[in-house]
Amino acid sequence: MRLITDLVDEKKIVRTPLVWDVIRGERHICRYNPEMFAFTHNFHGISLHNQDSVVQICACLNSTLTWLFVETLGRRGLGGGGLSLMVEELRKIPLIVHPEHFSGDTKKNLQSVFSVLTSRPVFNINTEIAKNDNDMYDVYTDRFDLDSIIFDVLNLTPGERDGVYEAVTQLVTTRLEKAKNK
Repeated sequence: MRLITDLVDEKKIVRTPLVWDVIRGERHICRYNPEMFAFTHNFHGISLHNQDSVVQICACLNSTLTWLFVETLGRRGLGGGGLSLMVEELRKIPLIVHPEHFSGDTKKNLQSVFSVLTSRPVFNINTEIAKNDNDMYDVYTDRFDLDSIIFDVLNLTPGERDGVYEAVTQLVTTRLEKAKNK
């Protein structure tokens, strides 16, 4: 009997601290992989020059502002409303805030909020960011806290923050609805 490891080409196995889903539907997530679990072609691995900021960078990549860039730059037309982000597009996504721009307290807050976010499943767009009857956005608490840290560093006004939530929900909803109507 042979072990599965005997059958796997080690050159195709990747281990990085950050793992990005190639195809996404109505959820946005960059996975923190501190155990360096192996993965293959359904994910992109993100390696960093400085491992000291891996948690802060992962937190930034999980922000709703990054989700907006993903929706804008991703490839559509995959069937079922899927969105693909290949390496070329992933490289175009700006790191919203480099960790060097965070104060010590902000880094601690970001890590604390991010640990809460990673302790739960990431839900679909309508649960993470929902529009209520008053045309205001009810954002899942830990996502709101994460976004607030990013938005504060960028000095976004309340109107600009709502604009980010509106744009993301509209882009995801439109993409998914278009797929249903085909």
